[in-house]
Amino acid sequence: MSQDTNNHSRRNVLKVTGAAGVAGLAGCLGGDDDMEEIGIAHTGEGTISGGAAVTIQRLVREHSDNVRYNPQSSGGSPASIRMIADEQVEGNSGDGAAWLTAYNDAGPFSDEPIEPKSKLPSMCFSTAAVEFTWLARQELGLETTDDLLDDDITVYLHPPEWSTHPVFMQMYDRVEVDGRTITEHFEDRYLPLDIGDAPGALEEERIDAMIGLSASRRGLPSYSQDMDARTDLNRLEVTEPFEEAVRQEPAYVWEGRIDTYGWDIPEDTMDLWFMPDFTWMHDEMVSNEAVYEIADIIHEHGDEFADSLGTNFDTSDAENMANYIDAAPVHPGAEEWMRDNGIWDDDTMVSHDEWEW
Repeated sequence: MSQDTNNHSRRNVLKVTGAAGVAGLAGCLGGDDDMEEIGIAHTGEGTISGGAAVTIQRLVREHSDNVRYNPQSSGGSPASIRMIADEQVEGNSGDGAAWLTAYNDAGPFSDEPIEPKSKLPSMCFSTAAVEFTWLARQELGLETTDDLLDDDITVYLHPPEWSTHPVFMQMYDRVEVDGRTITEHFEDRYLPLDIGDAPGALEEERIDAMIGLSASRRGLPSYSQDMDARTDLNRLEVTEPFEEAVRQEPAYVWEGRIDTYGWDIPEDTMDLWFMPDFTWMHDEMVSNEAVYEIADIIHEHGDEFADSLGTNFDTSDAENMANYIDAAPVHPGAEEWMRDNGIWDDDTMVSHDEWEW
């Protein structure tokens, strides 16, 4: 089952319309007797999600007397969503693509849907933008994504447990080249490896080309750094059918040609698309006061949050924290924080209480 592209659209970056405030829910929490313990799922050590989770855990521990975060590795955003639904944790650091697939009973949720949908978490604030580009081993001489249609080329489309993998397979299944979809061209030629095994497979020439992952126009997560350090790579020019596949996918935004960053490749530019909504999510069991205070801490210490990891947003700019899809409800605590900070948008955001579960 595919995602419903008629009912869902992307959340674009908002413009700040007011100064940061601390009114409303701020300060409503009490002392040690009111400590709120929150389990937060993330995709694993060394990932964008895991790095953000550990950083926020530390900031909350240092600056809050009322809330504590307990990060737990899930292995992937879909698994994190399911952990929330199963009441193993109260939140996750993940992406809107996983939320969409769960809401639409698609991808890894097609055989075991989450019911009722009210078990799904609500959006709180964004911590990164996950960005993608096609790369290949230099020695092969591949130049464009059309070269990937050669039957001898092996491709890496992220671990099957990650939300990106089923979305890639789905979006490339919408576009045909020479009578077959791109996904059908890739059949039996993509390697379902864990992310920790991918750098070695690339170095051992078992992977010919891959969708490289970077973040927030700032840097690379540790596994991408490992790939970049161990293998000479080059950019692939994204051709029309591959671009069209991205443009039809509601979870992603096509950016086009940008100046190269992060990757040590010979080209000065690369073709990029991104997932704007790498988002902190919490279920309704997390209090409005806790969500408000956490958002305040991340915003007030945004420089520290950004400096701690090269893939994090600079959250001292409040508009970076409201960078997510408008296809999901917003947690009441996050809504009040955004209203107080002038970044709530009635045209694109939906309150948790107004969402049709």
